[in-house]
Amino acid sequence: MSDEKPEKAKLFVLHLRQDDPSKCTASKLKRLGIVGLLPRHSRRGLLLDPYCDRAISHADRETVLLEGLTAIDASWKKAVESFRGAAWKGDRRRALPYLVAANPTNYGIPVNLSTAEALAAGLFIVGLGEQAEEVMGSFRWGHSFFELNLKYLEAYRRADSSFGVVEAQRAFMRELGFAV
Repeated sequence: MSDEKPEKAKLFVLHLRQDDPSKCTASKLKRLGIVGLLPRHSRRGLLLDPYCDRAISHADRETVLLEGLTAIDASWKKAVESFRGAAWKGDRRRALPYLVAANPTNYGIPVNLSTAEALAAGLFIVGLGEQAEEVMGSFRWGHSFFELNLKYLEAYRRADSSFGVVEAQRAFMRELGFAV
């Protein structure tokens, strides 16, 4: 039996306090000591940004392990302005590919992930599945995220580059009947 601990990434949240605090997954993750909150103009780690042109992939694993993974906790109604205002450089931003929300507020809605779901997805895709499960294990509905998305997450995790993740996403979009 090995004495080595599994690799873990530091997780951060830039919390903009735009949502209902009782439904805020970032606040719960902070209370549990799973994430650290960042000041407004701070920048640490690789930022998950839904408006970025480059998808997160296994190629980002070392960066995530060395620098951490960051999500912005913002209202989807103010998302464009929230992400444009973030201080991260373009080479430190990554988008998540197509996934379906399992959180009670947006259940079944593609793309509208909670902060916890976004962090877990990023972790899973870079190959830190145990840590992703730990994040989602903090929520009664957390298992549903993996049940809804495991096929997608596994394919994205197997892709070795952003291009590979985008190609997997295109295949899923065709399968779902979307024109790509």
